[in-house]
Amino acid sequence: MSRNVLSDVMQLTPSNYDDFVQCERRFLNAHLLGIPDSDPGTSSDTGLLVHDMLRAIHAAGSCRDAGHIDEVLSGHGADNDFMRELIDRHAQRCPSGNAKSEVHEHTLARFHKLPPPMFMATARIDAIWVHDGLLDARDYKTGRLWHERVLRSVANVTRADVVAFLERAAAIPVVTTTEVVTLSEANAVLARLRDGDVAGAAVLVPE
Repeated sequence: MSRNVLSDVMQLTPSNYDDFVQCERRFLNAHLLGIPDSDPGTSSDTGLLVHDMLRAIHAAGSCRDAGHIDEVLSGHGADNDFMRELIDRHAQRCPSGNAKSEVHEHTLARFHKLPPPMFMATARIDAIWVHDGLLDARDYKTGRLWHERVLRSVANVTRADVVAFLERAAAIPVVTTTEVVTLSEANAVLARLRDGDVAGAAVLVPE
């Protein structure tokens, strides 16, 4: 006897949509069938704490006020180099100083019924500012605009996928950026990649 193992209403979020774009099987297994990962994933505790600290910083002051940041971080037991690095990266691009109004952790939801399948689409926007006649939505930790995406590599694709991508890239056009580094610089480049300081792709070459 067969039975429907899928939910009547599918949940759609930006995160699981990214999974769908990268790997349809991962989307099916994780988000539709609810199959647990065979290996534990990375903890989200740090990311959630960063969200909480930035929300607290903006609620009572500015992300550019060093004294205010010291007070918030020490008061929450979150004063460490990594947290300060993320807050500093955010402050470099945060438009809150010129904003007329702002909203943090704003959740949107839309229900789709017909045509099937039914799904509930939800998304949490980290921060929204109104300034200079603009409605500005950005990522909390980096301060990036929501549409600022970087394509670093293409993997697990067929030849036809690559041909289709190159045709579309030429029509947009897509601007590629590469940086050539030697193998002796590999560790330093990996650290820069982790910190988001590499524009485009870093290509390792022999000495």
